[in-house]
Amino acid sequence: MNNTDIFTRRWLDRSRVFQCVHPNLSMVILTCCFLLGLAASPLPAAPPTISSITPQAVCPGTTVKLTFHGEHLKNATQLWTSFASKCEIATAAEDGKSLECHLTLPRENQVGVGAVRLLTGEGISAFKLIMVDDLPSIAKQENNHQMESAQPVSAPAAIDASCTALKSDFYLIEAHAGEPLVAEVVAQRLGSACDPILRLLDPQGGELVASDDEPGTGGDSRLSYRFEQDGKYTLEVRDVNHQGGGGHFYRLRIGNFPLATVAFPMGAPSGKVATFQFEGDYVEGLDPIHILMPLKVGRSVPLSVAFPDGQGSGFVTVLTSSAAEIVEAEPNDDLASATVTQLPGVINGRCQSASDQDYYKFTVSAGQHWSFVSHTRALGSPADLFLQLLDEKGNLISSVDDTGSSDGILRHNFGADGTFYLRVEDLLQGGSNHHAYRIVIATHRTGFQLSSHIDTANVPHAGTFVTKVTSQRIGFGGPIELSVDGLGEGIQLEGNVIPKDKNETNLRVTLPDNISIGQFLTARIVGKPQGEEGAAKVLADTQPVLIASFPNAPLARASLDGPIAVAVGPAFPDFFNISLDPEIVYFAELVGKSTFKVLVNRINGEFKEAVSIAVEGFPEGVKTEVEQVKDNNSEYIVTQTGPEALTADDVKIRILATGTFKEQRRQVVLADVPFQVVKPLVVELKPHGAIKKGGKQKVTIRVRRFGEEKHPVTIRWKEAPNGISAPLLITAAPDQDQLDIELSANDNLNSESEANFVVSATTKVKDQDISVESTLTLKVEPTPEAEPAKEEPAS
Repeated sequence: MNNTDIFTRRWLDRSRVFQCVHPNLSMVILTCCFLLGLAASPLPAAPPTISSITPQAVCPGTTVKLTFHGEHLKNATQLWTSFASKCEIATAAEDGKSLECHLTLPRENQVGVGAVRLLTGEGISAFKLIMVDDLPSIAKQENNHQMESAQPVSAPAAIDASCTALKSDFYLIEAHAGEPLVAEVVAQRLGSACDPILRLLDPQGGELVASDDEPGTGGDSRLSYRFEQDGKYTLEVRDVNHQGGGGHFYRLRIGNFPLATVAFPMGAPSGKVATFQFEGDYVEGLDPIHILMPLKVGRSVPLSVAFPDGQGSGFVTVLTSSAAEIVEAEPNDDLASATVTQLPGVINGRCQSASDQDYYKFTVSAGQHWSFVSHTRALGSPADLFLQLLDEKGNLISSVDDTGSSDGILRHNFGADGTFYLRVEDLLQGGSNHHAYRIVIATHRTGFQLSSHIDTANVPHAGTFVTKVTSQRIGFGGPIELSVDGLGEGIQLEGNVIPKDKNETNLRVTLPDNISIGQFLTARIVGKPQGEEGAAKVLADTQPVLIASFPNAPLARASLDGPIAVAVGPAFPDFFNISLDPEIVYFAELVGKSTFKVLVNRINGEFKEAVSIAVEGFPEGVKTEVEQVKDNNSEYIVTQTGPEALTADDVKIRILATGTFKEQRRQVVLADVPFQVVKPLVVELKPHGAIKKGGKQKVTIRVRRFGEEKHPVTIRWKEAPNGISAPLLITAAPDQDQLDIELSANDNLNSESEANFVVSATTKVKDQDISVESTLTLKVEPTPEAEPAKEEPAS
């Protein structure tokens, strides 16, 4: 590639158009594929998880066979990529732990770190980082842990490997005098737990050069060397803490490519031709390149950079903007020589030495609000900026540093017209051409920033996802109202207000049932001051989850920030139902109070939380109270109170039970439950089965008393069929609510299908004699007909 050519950047426009189509693809096609892979399951959906990818890179202009390793990879429907690509799903292992697909990239794709997500019939995976690399991939061989057994490699190449605990990996290179060698380990930039050390050893094992935690690489290693004589040399790779395992993977790149840390300037206006030069440890001989920036503002743009006669490419990232861009004019080391800056605008500068201080001069009007947002590590720069706002005389007004995982933001509300200065220096007193920075100056309103703590939501059909949303208040103390863009109409939100005295809320988003199974949507959480209809909306970032997932991959975090991937899977299976005891809800006259039980059957044994019980439809004047039985969250007592002389005919009530399991809320409804006003005594008889001639059968008698007092209940048989005998008199003690009796049938029992009994029960309630009748219907088992005698054959 000739670096002096002006790129029309058709590759960028084409790749971005392809990308816009591909990640969301045709929604109809994606939905159809998703549905084809869908399988009903009695268990909650199991979205795919990706633990590793082989190889760890894809090459522009080629088709690469990728093997995904993880869990629940069967029934894959689509591979989402952050870069332009076309994917053909091939085969999946029967156990769902591996999947093969063929990924084709346009040749215009740039080298860098990208991301993939895998969709199946059960949902979508979290991000998994992968390289786009123009170096050919080879696999690590086993047992290369000694110099004597080093794996032979020839440049250009990239080796995909994992560290082994307490061991080093060795790679043998045969070199000639005068040849250059460039090697880098890409590990933490790919989300690996490996903290690599890279050493180049001479034929005798002596160290020629070593690398650990190179600036701008997030803790990765890289080196360059020109050989002085022919010989067999060795590259050694190990984890700095001697750790290892599958999570300590790395990609060792070997060739002759620029070790570019940053581009300078670090961005350019969208839709314009921009010129970039490159800074790094090994960039000598590179000419500036000229490219046409994409039209979309705020996009991170990957750039490949290569030597005209080199092997492979280095990579950097730049940003697009809509404001005027300036490049610092040295010297600008004091107020008098400050670089004049327009507001709004973008500053591109460098802390070129440890003592370098850069000054920028601007004028403002009273009442203006301006923010100064620095970009360094998110674009690969090692700079750690310290920003200071000064008045016309150089007095300090405000300051901020970007120490930590994110870049710094300085905001100020200017109370008067005047000239002011921004002073920029490296907090750690570092300096070089690598220590580039980019500061975006934009107007802002006193307000807040928002962050979502998820970037992936696998949601059952008509189900719910939850994310914590946190706010960083910037002079605004009122309540913040949240909404969600990208999911269409009909969504339901709970917890969508951050109270004025709080900085966080748990936002619950429930999807409507018109979003069908298989749809893949992109959502953004936005917020505004509650009650201010015309207020500008603030977009929530997803930095908390990205930082947790990829703590040392700032380039990847910058390009993936913001959207939440929402995949709609199968309906969440039922996890509980309810029943009543008794099945008829009784209300006792004379007492004006009665109870019944709601019993919760937990279909899924993991569901152990309490449920909420509500009742509807009681006659006027009846009040209810629900109480959970102590130490038993599967039994609830509903107490009814009302007038002692209640009249209610043909009343039906509803019992509603609501439970939440794995964030999914379900409501079970028992409708048309009979409600009966009865005397303050009910006797229920339930046989254990049918009875037959000469046989016996048990009957359970359930006594339901109402009122505070408990008295004996006397039960007599009032009517009984011939052929069945029963105890003439039965007494239930005051503390006895249930008892069993035994019925006996003699040989004279009629062969009818049913036998009917009537019992009379008597007790006292409020010193009054109460008598009720109850009926028992007992099925009679028919007597089998005798088989005719067989005739004996004639002798």
